[in-house]
Amino acid sequence: KREIEQREGEVHALERNRADELQVYGPETKDILLDIERERRFKKKPRGPIGRYLKLEDGRYAAALEEALGPLVFAFCCEPGNDYRLLQDIVDRRFQRRRGGRKPTIVMQKFQDQHYNVASHLPRSNQKNFCDLVTCDDPVVFNAIIDQKSVEYDRIVASHLPRSNQKN
Repeated sequence: KREIEQREGEVHALERNRADELQVYGPETKDILLDIERERRFKKKPRGPIGRYLKLEDGRYAAALEEALGPLVFAFCCEPGNDYRLLQDIVDRRFQRRRGGRKPTIVMQKFQDQHYNVASHLPRSNQKNFCDLVTCDDPVVFNAIIDQKSVEYDRIVASHLPRSNQKN
């Protein structure tokens, strides 16, 4: 019985951590995601916030990447047409009663099952770029970032890091 209680405590802790992780994206995010899960009329389930799908390989570059992506980290991706209208209704409902706060951007694009091949666009240098520093397993999210920000062309140089983060 004690082991069961311990396991239940671990499950609750994981759920709290996930909720805390979502707080970074704003107080309405958790409810938006729940509404998306409940909505059965989506042809393809929207993705978002985009930042949730990104794994940074080197934390020293977090500020530079946040600056490069800007508010796109808070955005959602969905297919055009009815899926867009459904997602827009969910977001509008969640922000209807709130004063202030920033609605997440909705990026409309045709969902593809494969990441764009950006290898030929990558800068040929020793400097890091977005694709070196970030892992994104979801092709829809990855492609949205490329379409919206063209980050495959950007170089991220060490001189833009705080001195305490630079390696000597």
